[in-house]
Amino acid sequence: MSSINQKRNADPVPDAANLPIYQQIASTLRRGIMTGQLVDGQPLPPERQLARQFGVSVVTLRKALQLLANDGMLRRRQGSGNYVSARADPEQKYGFFRIETLAGGGLP
Repeated sequence: MSSINQKRNADPVPDAANLPIYQQIASTLRRGIMTGQLVDGQPLPPERQLARQFGVSVVTLRKALQLLANDGMLRRRQGSGNYVSARADPEQKYGFFRIETLAGGGLP
């Protein structure tokens, strides 16, 4: 977990400094999930501890965690904690789209 607890200004996301802090935190955690530093079913540290590590309020951290939950990369269980989700593919949410050609035909 220590390797994902980098300072926000070390985030390699282009123009990361222009993003809201909660998005920078979500990006750091997302990268940890996608690189395998955080694995399916792994619990994250308690929210207060994570907020302290990132130097933000718990409210800001929760906004970041909610972004990851919305993307299916995190499961949030009240009273239990936050867990890395098996569906750690943010592109998967686009799986129901299909490409339409100008002639009207669609590609699956």
